[in-house]
Amino acid sequence: DIGPLAYASRPLLGAVEAALQLRAQDGKDPLPRLPACEESWAPFLLRLDRLRAPTVVAAGDRHCLFVDSERRLLSCGFDSQHRAVLGHAHDLTSGGPPSLRLPVPSLVPAAAGLRVRGVAAGAVHSLLVTEGGDVYSWGSSKFGALGHGVDCDGRKVERQLEPRRVEALAGVRVVMVAASPSHGGWGLDYSHSLAVADDGAVFSWGAGKDSRLGHGSSNDVHTPRRIDALKKQRVASVAAGENHSVALSNEGRVYTWGSGRWGQLGHGSLRNARLPRAVDALRDVWVCSVACGCYHNLALAWEGGVYSWGP
Repeated sequence: DIGPLAYASRPLLGAVEAALQLRAQDGKDPLPRLPACEESWAPFLLRLDRLRAPTVVAAGDRHCLFVDSERRLLSCGFDSQHRAVLGHAHDLTSGGPPSLRLPVPSLVPAAAGLRVRGVAAGAVHSLLVTEGGDVYSWGSSKFGALGHGVDCDGRKVERQLEPRRVEALAGVRVVMVAASPSHGGWGLDYSHSLAVADDGAVFSWGAGKDSRLGHGSSNDVHTPRRIDALKKQRVASVAAGENHSVALSNEGRVYTWGSGRWGQLGHGSLRNARLPRAVDALRDVWVCSVACGCYHNLALAWEGGVYSWGP
């Protein structure tokens, strides 16, 4: 392996670059596009190779989150002072440019010391849940998707540059989180968040437009609130669309609520659902996994079948 040697020795770098290009032309190892901030392939690929294999991955609008085998949080992609989705606060506040591009997954300093279990990447905010069940959020949201309520000065928390614990969930052992891909245009970030506790309880917070939070109204909620309509269900997982939400129970039943404008609720109409409602078309299917796009959903059945609905 002459890669590490070439990385340290500039004279060998040209030879390694030529070999990489030759292998790419032969179709053995096609090269992706080299990031503009990188001068050559060898150092870039070496840094990628040295990253520990991620065990959890989440993709947002313009960023990705990773959890490596040591349960550490990494992020990459595009960020700005308005979004702050990468969690690298220092890079955005140290007098540098108002935007940040990380072409390679980089450790998030503020999450050092946390053992991360899962992550969720929304359009304008990010979430993580630790192995101990704590939830952290960062990014931006005018309608409460961060879950921090108000600060001591009485102002709503609309931006968080680095991961911050959601205190309203203290005492709740959360096992998974979901973040919506919605931003609704600049200044209209109608984002929302979901969390599932180890006892099957579901919490939601953020923009309430179209009843996407499942509380029976379109009111915004700035701190996590349990969805009472799901109290009789032991929920295993959740997913968040742009303006709707999905829950999967331990018994394989799928529930949806929020906007039905594009048929994404699966109830056979285009009407909104103010409260979680079972998808009757799947009542005879034992679903084991669900996922949301902006306006459509996917469900994986135990027997291997895949179901989709929406536009």
